Amino acid sequence: MKTLKKTIAAFICVLSVGLLSTTAFAESMNTDMPTTIPVNGVVQTVDIAASFTIAPDFIINPAAEPGSQFTSPTLTFTNDCNAPLDVTALKMSSLNVFEEPENDSPHVSAPDKFEDWSKLGKEETLKYIAFALIHPSGEGDEQTTTWFADEDEEAPFLIGTLSPNGSFDTTFDAKFGLAWEQERELHYNLVTMIALAE
Repeated sequence: MKTLKKTIAAFICVLSVGLLSTTAFAESMNTDMPTTIPVNGVVQTVDIAASFTIAPDFIINPAAEPGSQFTSPTLTFTNDCNAPLDVTALKMSSLNVFEEPENDSPHVSAPDKFEDWSKLGKEETLKYIAFALIHPSGEGDEQTTTWFADEDEEAPFLIGTLSPNGSFDTTFDAKFGLAWEQERELHYNLVTMIALAE
């Protein structure tokens, strides 16, 4: 009777992103019962990467017809990685770059601060403004409008979810007074946060 010889070669590969680690071991197998073979792996964290573009500057033209007095820039978010990302707006606030207080940008306020923004006089026109983002609703190509809270508060909201290596566009809306007696520059910061999609 010939002796039956069995040779078993087991290769276990441990895969990781950017790193190859190998573990190999030999173990006898029992022919009378099931054998459990461990298969191990290592997963590294994804490198979160996103970018944005915004152009042109927004324009307020009090002399234009109602509904056409605000021209919005287009803000585009782009996912530069292979995982879906959530883009969240934290706040929008005025950025005062001039030494003279009279040249300060109007304070970002809640949209319901005034019942009729078009009736504001010069003093309140120069003091207050409200902004909103028009962004993906999460349902197909539909969009929704979300207004920012007062700049002294944080009221985060989800702007949208970026698909892997995808992008989406957002635009702004605004409420403001019309009593601007001279041309001026306005400056604001939009604070956002990018994280892996939930």
